[in-house]
Amino acid sequence: MKYILIVGACDAGKSTTANAVCRKLNPNRILQLTPKWGDLVNSNFVQVDNSVIIENGTYIIEENGRLILISAGSPTEQNICISMLIEICKKLNLSIEFALVSMRSFEKKKGYDTRNELRKLGELLLEKKIYRIKHDKFEITDEWKTRIDSIVKLIKDNIKEE
Repeated sequence: MKYILIVGACDAGKSTTANAVCRKLNPNRILQLTPKWGDLVNSNFVQVDNSVIIENGTYIIEENGRLILISAGSPTEQNICISMLIEICKKLNLSIEFALVSMRSFEKKKGYDTRNELRKLGELLLEKKIYRIKHDKFEITDEWKTRIDSIVKLIKDNIKEE
């Protein structure tokens, strides 16, 4: 599995970035994690409408026949470590080839080490530190457009049909 790690403080735009990337990829379908608290490994993903806003949760999108895990909310915010998210996917026979994972700049919650967990699970293609874009219409700024376009290009370049 190849992955991109988006790192930022609270309200830096991690979920908004994940949502914009997903919109630009225009996936065939979107699945959303429905956690089964107390028995996380037996959680499930349910298909949702493609217009759903990707935010503060875990999703799987299908792009070009490939499954991409989107952790739009950091694992510490979701109370589910990235290893568990991958374990849930394996149990459901969902072959994740790529992941876009959000992470808080400082993981203070005990038992969470997203960066090191990901290193054991796959190949890092990009770790991008993001900051809140201080503009009322941030989505029209060059900074925003460059951020989204570069992530989308990297994903597309790495999920091409072989």
